[in-house]
Amino acid sequence: MLLVLLVSLLVVYSDLTKGKSYLQSGDYDNAILEFTKLINSNPAASYYHQRSIAYLLARKYTAALSDINAAINLDVESSILRHHRGKLRQRIGDCKGAMDDYQSTENSIEEVKVCLDLIKNINALWGKADWDDLEELLEELLQIAPNSIEYLQKMIQVQMNLENYESVISFSGSLLLFDKFNSDALFKRGLAYFYTGEDQSALKHFKEGLRVDPEHSQMRKTWKNLKKLLELMEEAKSDSGKNLLNQSLTKLDSASKLLPEGSFIKMMELETVRCQVLYKMKNIDDALKACSAVLTHDENAFEALLTRGDCYLKLEMYEEAVRDFERASNVNGQSSQAQNKLHEAKIALKKSKQKDYYKILEVSKNADEATIKKSFRKLALLYHPDKQASKSEAEQKIAEDKFKEINEAQEILLDPEKRARHDRGEDLNDPSGGHRPNGPFGHGFPFGAGGGFQFPGGEGRTFSFRFG
Repeated sequence: MLLVLLVSLLVVYSDLTKGKSYLQSGDYDNAILEFTKLINSNPAASYYHQRSIAYLLARKYTAALSDINAAINLDVESSILRHHRGKLRQRIGDCKGAMDDYQSTENSIEEVKVCLDLIKNINALWGKADWDDLEELLEELLQIAPNSIEYLQKMIQVQMNLENYESVISFSGSLLLFDKFNSDALFKRGLAYFYTGEDQSALKHFKEGLRVDPEHSQMRKTWKNLKKLLELMEEAKSDSGKNLLNQSLTKLDSASKLLPEGSFIKMMELETVRCQVLYKMKNIDDALKACSAVLTHDENAFEALLTRGDCYLKLEMYEEAVRDFERASNVNGQSSQAQNKLHEAKIALKKSKQKDYYKILEVSKNADEATIKKSFRKLALLYHPDKQASKSEAEQKIAEDKFKEINEAQEILLDPEKRARHDRGEDLNDPSGGHRPNGPFGHGFPFGAGGGFQFPGGEGRTFSFRFG
């Protein structure tokens, strides 16, 4: 009999030693198993207390409270157990219960009094939607009761109302560490991820939330809408790439109806695609509006800057185009596309401040030689001095200037080298040909084109009237 008792004591000692060892090493699950063995063989207050500590460290607060209650029921006079329960109650936001435990042990209760006052003020303000003040009060309360499910949930709701989505992710993450099946926290965290543009994380949280709570109708509806929204946007982008532009716009319209209120990141993504599609459709005015709507929310939206810059080029608003392409280049300094568009816009701006010989001759920029000559003949007949005899002196002067302009335009556009320089926006009166000289005499020739005389066709050029 004595031997049996001795063996039994050795087993208890072994289990207790193992439990404490696991506890110290941070292996809380195995510690809980060892203390459970001890409780099953002898439900003593000290064993419940040890397992309560293991549950507490494993963030299993409900189980920890249950065990400390069991320990106190077995040892009602223990001030240590009541003090520990008070600490646990305070941590989970049961400050009234903590007050009772602290009073019975004559410990300091000042922090718990603050906790109770904060809870009273929070509850009084909750129906008034005073989110800023509530945020401040909850921050203070969660310093005292960091693991309160009730007040963490309230803080998550406050941050949602303040649209502080990163804070929603942070506070809901804290809550899910010890209450991983909290479907409301999973839902709001999923929403916050969606609002910050992390679609896959949002879907993951909605899916997990529905696994925990299949009857959560709001989460199920949001999950379905988000899946459909993402599907429509991918199809719209694909259709745009295939030049199925009307089909792309239809899908964008359908997607926009699924956007939750306040989802600015997804709205900007959608409107950027719309802007690009409208530009491809040559609907420049509407494309400009769509891109500008995006840039109102984010002035550094790269794709919107590029497409709005393209719109400005089409509208011959060259200074605005240069501004957008410069900003795009600053946003993404590695983008050759932005650099090339900026170069193009600067040339167009420079050319806009010079004569446009294509406009003067009323031909397109890709007009061939025959078209240029045909238009020249038509305009030359219109403005020839012989046709102006019956007009006033002022009208004759206008016609004379116009006649000179069309002669100059024809000469430039029929000369391949001059036309190329004009297309590049170079100054045709620059004797260096728009290039930086190689030496003090330009091009390395001491008596070349940079000399002191002009060829015909420079300033003071004479014009001849010819039809062929």
